[in-house]
Amino acid sequence: MTKWNNLTGGHFQPLPSGVAAYSVAELFTEEERTALVFYFYGSAMNFETILAKFNRGDIPEASMRHYDSVLKESARYLTVLGNLTMPKG
Repeated sequence: MTKWNNLTGGHFQPLPSGVAAYSVAELFTEEERTALVFYFYGSAMNFETILAKFNRGDIPEASMRHYDSVLKESARYLTVLGNLTMPKG
């Protein structure tokens, strides 16, 4: 995570311009990218719960403004990480 946060400037910060799948593949090993994919997929599942609570009215709209950029950036992260699975050891 430290290496990823150094790239993005912090947790769930916007991707710097020019970051694409090929540049991420050059900066991170397949094992590192796979670990990040699992982490962000896990986060996406948590965000689904947040969205469901918002749809039920359990989370105020003002609070959702905080989550808005986090939701967008985490989705963008997955686009540059690719569809990886855990390598067999």
